[in-house]
Amino acid sequence: MISARTFARQSAVWSDVTPLLENFVRWANLNEGAYAKRVPGPSSGRLAAVISELGFEYSCLHTGRTAHADPLGFVVQAMNQLPGGRQLRRPHLSVAQEAEARALARNIDAFCVDKNVQFRPIIPGCGVVDVASADLVVNDTLIEVKSVTRGFRSSDFRQILTYLAMKHASGDFLPRVTVLNPRSGVHCSVTTEFLAQNAAGASAIELLDAVVGWMSEMQVSA
Repeated sequence: MISARTFARQSAVWSDVTPLLENFVRWANLNEGAYAKRVPGPSSGRLAAVISELGFEYSCLHTGRTAHADPLGFVVQAMNQLPGGRQLRRPHLSVAQEAEARALARNIDAFCVDKNVQFRPIIPGCGVVDVASADLVVNDTLIEVKSVTRGFRSSDFRQILTYLAMKHASGDFLPRVTVLNPRSGVHCSVTTEFLAQNAAGASAIELLDAVVGWMSEMQVSA
């Protein structure tokens, strides 16, 4: 079995099923929607990743959807469980770094206000791809959170398409997707159908079936 993130990095899959994805990403960066103020920063290196994950954890905490009494400890533990990473010691955050994490959380909260929010929804495994957890499902929208200083990338949409395909294989179709950047205060929100038509030249069902097919074929070849 492989992780959903590993599958999303399989270039052979995406060159086959989403030949127009780079064109779509250029469109997404030209048509991003602003919804909140930019968060200053970030800190550098792995500490930036810690602060970004801590912001997400604080957002969970604000809505009562986390049982972690020590959010920073949970984030460090989770990051140390990622394959191939150097073990990270618990950092001592400055006042400014703590404020940075809480500002990211407020921007996530702002996008989700007055909506039905699921944090870290479980995504059933499919073929060679193991069970996973996405970032958010808000109403009928699958959301991938990227607290970064860069623009949108094809890897962001490959990740979200991976989760959509896994959900589709389990009989659950989500009609809308969002890549949310709480650091820049912007988002790209489109229908799944629009994404499929513009990234693959196919219907949403055709594209997701093709991705599921790759997941199943990789399992057989393995």
